[in-house]
Amino acid sequence: MTRLRLCLATALRYAVLEQVRNRLALALAVFFVPVWVGLAYTAMPTAPVRFFLRAADQDVTVAGNVLTQLSGAVHALALIVGFMMFLAARRSAAFDHRLVTAGYPRACLVLAKYLALLLACLLVAGYATAWICVFWRPEQPALLAAALGAGALTYGGAGIMLAALLRSELAGMFLVIMASFVDVSLQNPIANAGADSPVLRWLPTYGAMQSAVVAADTRHLPWAHLGLALLWALTTAAVGTAAFTLHTRSRLGALHRTWRLPPLRHRVYRRAGVNDPELRAGYETCRRLVRRSGQTDYAVTQLVPAPLRPLLWAMYGHGRVLDDLSDSGRTDAAERIDAWVRAMEEDLARGTSTDPVRRALTHAVTTWDLPTGQLPASFATYRRDAAERPDFTSWEQWHAYWHALSFPVGVTRLATLLGEATGTRLGPRDAEALRRWTDAFNLVDALRDLRQDAHLGRVALPLPVFAAHGVTLADLRTGRRTLQLHALVRELAVTAHGWLDEADGLADRHPALAASWRTLIRLQRLQLRALERGRPLSGGRRGTGRLRRALVLHTGRLHAALNWRRLGPVLTPPQGAPAPAPPPPLTPVVPRPRPAEPPLPPRPHAGGARPPAGLGDRVPRHVAIIEVSLRGYPWLQQREETKFLRNRAGRADAPPGRTGVYAQPLRVTNCSASM
Repeated sequence: MTRLRLCLATALRYAVLEQVRNRLALALAVFFVPVWVGLAYTAMPTAPVRFFLRAADQDVTVAGNVLTQLSGAVHALALIVGFMMFLAARRSAAFDHRLVTAGYPRACLVLAKYLALLLACLLVAGYATAWICVFWRPEQPALLAAALGAGALTYGGAGIMLAALLRSELAGMFLVIMASFVDVSLQNPIANAGADSPVLRWLPTYGAMQSAVVAADTRHLPWAHLGLALLWALTTAAVGTAAFTLHTRSRLGALHRTWRLPPLRHRVYRRAGVNDPELRAGYETCRRLVRRSGQTDYAVTQLVPAPLRPLLWAMYGHGRVLDDLSDSGRTDAAERIDAWVRAMEEDLARGTSTDPVRRALTHAVTTWDLPTGQLPASFATYRRDAAERPDFTSWEQWHAYWHALSFPVGVTRLATLLGEATGTRLGPRDAEALRRWTDAFNLVDALRDLRQDAHLGRVALPLPVFAAHGVTLADLRTGRRTLQLHALVRELAVTAHGWLDEADGLADRHPALAASWRTLIRLQRLQLRALERGRPLSGGRRGTGRLRRALVLHTGRLHAALNWRRLGPVLTPPQGAPAPAPPPPLTPVVPRPRPAEPPLPPRPHAGGARPPAGLGDRVPRHVAIIEVSLRGYPWLQQREETKFLRNRAGRADAPPGRTGVYAQPLRVTNCSASM
């Protein structure tokens, strides 16, 4: 809030200075208003003129010079204030756009402009009322000032609107002059015999003009017409705000959209160590692909710790792109997949990419040490799908197909990362539970898309299952709910429920992991119950009730977040590749002491070597670096007792009582060196 106040105060100060620098507008306000008001009062005849006062629903008689003076004051103030705001907004448009692009709050800029407009209207309305009082005394001077200010507010907002919509200053000034002239002159019965026409009630300054005449000779308070004048002022202000927002919108596309992320998603990227705007744009592209693919797909990414969500977005987004290429039905689908695969391999070797999806996956692979050895098999599966998806003749073939697509990149590594985050080690039983949940997920997805797949001439289920129930592709295309199809869906739903029961064993683990896992299983069961009630042939991805699904998802997210925060350690990505060492300086530089940093997992060895499993806490986490200076060699010989050399930084970082485990002492008995 303090920052917003400071931004608003700064913007208001410069908005007022912008108006002060507009010397022509100031000269018009200071000199033109009294001259125009004085000439209208002295030059016009004093003969009475009939004016229909709709505020009192009666005809009143007003002196001709007074009516002309009031009409001229409304016109002059509308013209001057509209001109002032148009020029100020027009000249600062480019700078305002740069400010908004740089992160300055747009709301502060808009509010500052309208506060400056309100201040200008108050000053010029009071100034004009004071000059009117020099010639004659109105019954309600405060109401007269309010009426003049409301008319000026209306055209001031119109000036801001025109500055954002028009490219020429001359065009804007011409529109302000002509619009105010037509608006006010039509309401003057001296210039227009039909000034009492009901059509004129829709003019912008109609309420202001009626209120001004009421203030001249009556004690009536025209609340309705004052409200009408303020309504016109608010309308032009709203349109001006919309035009200003449109004019200062971003033109940098997806890259700039990542700068304006919601706070929670910005926090996710910050905790994942993704700070580059281009990388964030790539991850955002993947996230939108995941969200478009299905409800459960996106729910998986919402239930894991924040640092792992970009990793899942990249994995799912990459699979979504390949799946779309495979299912496009185009004759060149296989060639397009080959081109994508070649580009992916080149990007992995280079470490970056120009494509947003591949850039995100490349970053995830290099950051989280994702295994890529099974990628060729997955790519081959997508190529075969592009040519012709195989018909499954057994459940074994179905399992092998989906496991080849579901487990090539990152799923095993993700399980390891979740184990590290919870301080547990996922064993074979947990891996089997993960596979069973994946099988249930793919089965539910296949049931949900039965009709769409049938129109494509292929289904993602074993053919013997259809033959056993007497269901054909023609039955699926029609969408009729037959008894055979109902029995088929019921049997497959029972199978999926059984797989989910087997997958429920993973929920016995860490409380945070258990909360996430149970939520995923509940979401799957909700979809299965919806399918059992007769929704597998809806032709789309409509699933269970939104309210129930949202309740299950958000309750699970809350429980998981509380458990991750309370019990889970901070999960940070591993360090990236080390930067090349800079050339040694010509003069020796004494390094400054660096604060101790938390230990990070080491990068995997280039040759594929891994540390032995089962060491647990015995794996050393501090390394002592021993340095022996040739200059100190005579000093070492002169010492009477043997010295132990330890690395000072390593000893300081090691826990008390455990120094000997991390850095064994080195007994120096003799030193010899040759240059």
